[in-house]
Amino acid sequence: MSQDKEQMTYSQAMERIRQLTTEIEALDGDLDSLVEKVKELKTLILHCEARVMDAETEIRDIFEEE
Repeated sequence: MSQDKEQMTYSQAMERIRQLTTEIEALDGDLDSLVEKVKELKTLILHCEARVMDAETEIRDIFEEE
């Protein structure tokens, strides 16, 4: 996906994670490709974790406003 990972929505990042997982499962001994895909996968997972934490904070703030 050409979109900058920081600009990806959670859904877009999760879709890319699914794609990468499928690609990794299909690799047949291509170690260089595996390393690059795992690096991208890690970045996407960290991005999704940050989005979840931000959402939790925002939701908590909404309930604390009352």
